[in-house]
Amino acid sequence: MKSTQKTFNNEDKKQIEKIKEIVKSLPDLRLPLDNEYLIVEIDGCETGWGAILKCKPHKYTGKNEEQICRYNSGNFKEKGPASSIDQEILAVCYRLDAFRMFIINKQEILVRTDCEAIVKFYLNRNKKKIAIKDGLILWTIY
Repeated sequence: MKSTQKTFNNEDKKQIEKIKEIVKSLPDLRLPLDNEYLIVEIDGCETGWGAILKCKPHKYTGKNEEQICRYNSGNFKEKGPASSIDQEILAVCYRLDAFRMFIINKQEILVRTDCEAIVKFYLNRNKKKIAIKDGLILWTIY
């Protein structure tokens, strides 16, 4: 039986050195100020989740002025098969909870996700034709 495992070679070492140089030039993380607008960017998949907390001077400041304050990632505690929407919703809930100390006093924050179903659910949450079931109720808690 032929192994499909790739061996670590000189090209891999070169790529790691490039990444190390890029990482050295990244800005330091900082605490967001009380008056800054916060953004939580989140992504979930079947194996886990990742998120970053960003800040900018105010809501209408451009993306080019956003600064990374914190980041977080991990694996889901839940076992068994879950739909991709459940994974994305759990990722949002976990990360909002993890960044709670920064967002608790905010009247508004922005949550960015690549999950179109979450966005549609949120926009239609008050319409009678949307049935809240399963894990979707978690989204409305926040």
